[in-house]
Amino acid sequence: MQSWLYFISVKIPLQLFVGNEDLETPVLALFPEPSVARFIRINPQSWYSNGTICLRAEVLGCSLP
Repeated sequence: MQSWLYFISVKIPLQLFVGNEDLETPVLALFPEPSVARFIRINPQSWYSNGTICLRAEVLGCSLP
């Protein structure tokens, strides 16, 4: 059983990243400060009115020294 922690920034208490509203336009969402994590959970907060939940995500990062 995993326990998840919210990413909380001093500048922004809780983050909600807004995605695109069409099929083609990419959206870039950045964290306000660097983070180190082993796992990332993405929890959709809205979806199509017919009940379909779709998600395409890419997490970019860099290697640690």
